[in-house]
Amino acid sequence: MENIEAMTNHLPFKLFSCVLPVRGARRCALVDVQRHVFRLIPEGLFEILRDMDGSSIPEVKGAFQGEHDALIDEYFAWLEREELIFFTETPELFPPIDWRWNAPAEITNAILDLDQDSAPDFPAVFEELGALGCKHVQIRCFCEKNLPFWEDVLAAAHRSRVTSIEILTRYHPDFDKKRLFDFCQRFPRVILFTAHAAPATEQVYGARSGIGHIFFTEQALDSAAHCGVILPDFFTVNIKNVSEALHHNSCLNRKISIDTHGNIKNCPSMPQSFGNIRTTSLHTALEHPDFRKFWHLNKDQVAVCRDCEFRYICTDCRAYLEQPHDPASKPLKCGYDPYTCQWEEWSNNPLKHQAMAHYGLSSPQPTPKPVDYAIADTTC
Repeated sequence: MENIEAMTNHLPFKLFSCVLPVRGARRCALVDVQRHVFRLIPEGLFEILRDMDGSSIPEVKGAFQGEHDALIDEYFAWLEREELIFFTETPELFPPIDWRWNAPAEITNAILDLDQDSAPDFPAVFEELGALGCKHVQIRCFCEKNLPFWEDVLAAAHRSRVTSIEILTRYHPDFDKKRLFDFCQRFPRVILFTAHAAPATEQVYGARSGIGHIFFTEQALDSAAHCGVILPDFFTVNIKNVSEALHHNSCLNRKISIDTHGNIKNCPSMPQSFGNIRTTSLHTALEHPDFRKFWHLNKDQVAVCRDCEFRYICTDCRAYLEQPHDPASKPLKCGYDPYTCQWEEWSNNPLKHQAMAHYGLSSPQPTPKPVDYAIADTTC
């Protein structure tokens, strides 16, 4: 292998500022928010990148008294090949990225759940959400609704400030593929239309523009009890989500929800209600002293998650916990163990069965299958 010192001429190295090193219990990760990927690395390399950024390779080798020269050369050859570092005479001119997060809105995203008996006043709901600054809404429907129903819903959002809407609804016989395509073209706020309990699982249409995706899945979703699953497929790597996760709860921060009965909640799966949409405004619910209590509970404060290398790219759940009475407990529906670096089906773990019974999940819920394309900066 060509000597890495000769190639770099003893220049100091810098980790690209868009790459965030994250330490885990057994291994670490480099989270690249520009390329939207992560790479797993050993703890030794993490410590070099954390403690010696701005040093030259000879200085790194000197810190280890020459005992690991070949390994260090291998590390730096890989880092440069993957474009994770660069070499410069002026490392002081490349400050770290500012990872602070904020949004010019009281609420950034919302979930609306519907069943056969739900009858929300959609124009009023969208108007209230817009007044709170909400830009993204996910509508989950556990029963059949035909396409004219969804046309009326989108018409109700026409003058609102909501810019993106995701629809997850039970398959209806009139979901002809061409009609769905035309529907998404006429209503560009629809970034994703997913029909569950469909005859077949398929991607009907994947828009290059990033909006108007159409997806069918055979899996049926009949209640909010399906949410809260943690899987690598749901990892989101971009600067918006990572910077938010560094400081806030990656699921509940700036979220508001309305369940199938019209109750206003942090999440439809959570028990506490802050009023009903028929008698309470969203703004009034938001001002309740308890409404924001989970917003700042990030993964660094959650048991087990605080030791996970994926904690800033992962989703979170406060509705279903391994220890139901501990608000800082690990999500129940996570099957990853950062101490062994192993994934397992969460519902097969006998240590979780007592919590499952507590939540009425004694029969494991099917794991929702993720869509196989990313919708950047819009997921709830």
